[in-house]
Amino acid sequence: FSTWDTESNRFVLYRTVVAPGARPFAILKDARQPRSAPDGQRIAVRNVSGNQIGLATVNLQGDIMRRVTTFAEDEYAAWSPDAREWVFASTREGDRRWRLYHAWAEGTEATEFIIFGRSPAWYPGPNIAYEGCDDQGNRCGLWQITPDRAQREPLTDVAGDTAPAW
Repeated sequence: FSTWDTESNRFVLYRTVVAPGARPFAILKDARQPRSAPDGQRIAVRNVSGNQIGLATVNLQGDIMRRVTTFAEDEYAAWSPDAREWVFASTREGDRRWRLYHAWAEGTEATEFIIFGRSPAWYPGPNIAYEGCDDQGNRCGLWQITPDRAQREPLTDVAGDTAPAW
């Protein structure tokens, strides 16, 4: 988890074991929005450090970081089931509309636009759930899509539905 440290005026990422009496310990400064990889070996984070801003992967000790994106607007990475890919939301374009992008978790390829939407959640299979609308901006709610955009369908039809989780 991450929290704002009022003494240092920065975000700090903590790690803890889930056990009675366990105490968290800091592993990384200037990181927030942690998402654990399905294999449990890495964490996707939003790095808010001035010279390393963007999305990154970090090991569980916090000492090996790999930058994946370079935009301050990139947020909430969701891992693929095999921990090799991400989908994330961003308002990086000039129109500031939320878009979903695909990226390789090791930062080896350029990011690729998928669809307009936000709050992605990758199912333990081929589908990604997200907040979105149809191509005309109607029928807003939760949708699902395959990363290759071959299949897309609505899950709900309530515009206020948000933050899907599988």
